[in-house]
Order: sequence, then structure tokens, then C-alpha cells
Amino acid sequence: MIGSDGGSPDAAAVHGTDAEGMAVHRMIVYPPDDENTRMVHYDGVILGRAFKADDIREFLRAASMQDPEDLDLTGPLFEWREIGPESWEESSP
Repeated sequence: MIGSDGGSPDAAAVHGTDAEGMAVHRMIVYPPDDENTRMVHYDGVILGRAFKADDIREFLRAASMQDPEDLDLTGPLFEWREIGPESWEESSP
């Protein structure tokens, strides 16, 4: 579900499940590019480029999600392509 602004996810839709109630990856974080940023998509919609893990939390905060700082970035909501959030811990801008 896309937010009322046409791009950001609605807070209620952030925790997606399929028909059987299984969690589905709603947010895809792509591999780092040449500038060490990652494209972030939510349900096929581009949210922007993240320079660090906190940027992903900011995308969720902008979508009115409560307490995104407590969200486990390795949880079922996320699909990390090639490398996970731990790479940012090593080389944050």
C-alpha cells in the first residue's frame, strides 16, 4: 500500500503479510553503488538513497511509523541485496 502522498508507505502497511499470514519483504535495500549509497524501494516504489542505516529509519519515520529506531533492520520486513546493514557500521559517511 502506498501512502497518501503517493510514495511513502502508510504506517499500517509497513508490516506486510501474505495470504497465509507469513511476513513478506516489503522494503528492499539494494547493494551499495560507487558512492556507497543504497537505493531503497518499498513495494516497488523508490523511497530514495540511503547513506546509512539511520536514513532507512528516516524513511519510515516520514511514513508516520512509530518508533522506527527500535525496528530490527534484519527483520522480515527487509530484503537486503548482496550485503546487509552491517556494512554501514564499518564505513558510515
